[in-house]
Amino acid sequence: MQYVIRGMLRSDDLVETASTALYENYCWEPADESLRIEMVAIGSVRDLENYPDLEKPPLQITFDQVARFVFGRFTKHCDPKKAHRKWDCAGHMLWHLAKNQWNDSDAFVAGTLKLFGIHPQPQY
Repeated sequence: MQYVIRGMLRSDDLVETASTALYENYCWEPADESLRIEMVAIGSVRDLENYPDLEKPPLQITFDQVARFVFGRFTKHCDPKKAHRKWDCAGHMLWHLAKNQWNDSDAFVAGTLKLFGIHPQPQY
């Protein structure tokens, strides 16, 4: 965590203070309110029951939501996303699949989650 925060903050003391706050409260904001850092949890399901004592639990995003967001960016913003030479192989693969193989959101989500070994959780 400190490695990531060090990229945002210059003071080692602030890095330690922010890291401690993130581990304890999932967010940190300096006294001058010039910045706010929040932890984001990404997983198969949202689970707000694990944070009953927190005023503001961490933002929880599902893998399904991430995949739908990526598909939307690739299909709604085609021209700006065409310039992707610097992307890693996963980005290129996702772009190709969104443009050439799975041309609807549900198929893209199901296919990409399977490719990355993420199994959907049953909905009760």
